[in-house]
Amino acid sequence: MQVIKSKGKRQKAKGRNGVFTFCLSFVPVQMLFVFIGQEIIISLCLLFVAFCFLIFVFFLLSNHHAKAKNTPLDLIGKTAIVHSELNPKGTVLSNGDLWFAESYNQRTIEIGRKVKIVGTNNHLLEVDLNEID
Repeated sequence: MQVIKSKGKRQKAKGRNGVFTFCLSFVPVQMLFVFIGQEIIISLCLLFVAFCFLIFVFFLLSNHHAKAKNTPLDLIGKTAIVHSELNPKGTVLSNGDLWFAESYNQRTIEIGRKVKIVGTNNHLLEVDLNEID
């Protein structure tokens, strides 16, 4: 067991000091305990762990906003489900991606109907209700 000197008193190191010693392994820990104090070192270690956790959460959430998996040209000929009413424009859901769409023949198509993607105009899908097999 390690013996440390803190503020002129000799103390036996407790089990939790091993974790803090590992965190601060590049700095002489005995000198830190003498000059800074154990409570401040514990606080700094906890702040470091919290900072690492926040960085992890940030990268986890930033991956959530990935770009669409499909390009409009990959979707031609596939089916989609109307997400918001096409009158004649609205949105459709295809392969888990939400796309802006327009009814090919300018008809109104209700929410929940299956449509076939017949073409694209930039990032606007052209869909038709009559083209479903």
